[in-house]
Amino acid sequence: MKRSRLFSRIPHPRTSSYGITVKDILRISACPELVTDLLDCLHSDDELDLIFGLMFAEHLHSRPDFFRIAEPSRQDLTMAIRAALANTSSRVRADAVRAFVAYRSSFDDYSTVIRSVLCGPDAQARREALVAAPTFLAPRELSVLLPFRDDPEVYETLCMGGPLRYRNRDLALSIAERIAGRQFSAGDCSERMDGSSVSWRSWSAFTQWLDSREH
Repeated sequence: MKRSRLFSRIPHPRTSSYGITVKDILRISACPELVTDLLDCLHSDDELDLIFGLMFAEHLHSRPDFFRIAEPSRQDLTMAIRAALANTSSRVRADAVRAFVAYRSSFDDYSTVIRSVLCGPDAQARREALVAAPTFLAPRELSVLLPFRDDPEVYETLCMGGPLRYRNRDLALSIAERIAGRQFSAGDCSERMDGSSVSWRSWSAFTQWLDSREH
């Protein structure tokens, strides 16, 4: 468990009894040994080592002190993150997308790669790429979000057994609003699925706006 060396670097006490948090990672003292332990996790064949390595890499990136110490190993670090995008585990691939986004200034082909993930078949990775869309999509390119209009992922709102909604349909529309700098409000839609009602935000105002721009 190479990840245990990363865990041991978190100052006591941890901020939560339920696991490692971003606050814990941001409290770690930056040193060359931390970079070594991180790379060991990112090069591990163990799925959990990779998951935690990617999590630590993602959040340590925001620390200038870590960034200075990691500079000599940046190529090794970014190559390991890129390799994780093609891991056999969907969980690892999704976590790799978040780390890839964090280190995007280190990748000349960032936009090309992340767009391919956004349009790819991996549901978890696609969602992470969707969250990051403001980092690579311009308002004139928002038509690439249209496939999410029919996304099938459902979740229970409020609590277990609560009303059902199409998660990614709502998320993609809110992302489009953020990029466009305007609201696309047209009420809710709903349909029956397996005896239950599922709702989502209507895309009609957004598609009308796209059509008006094209013409």
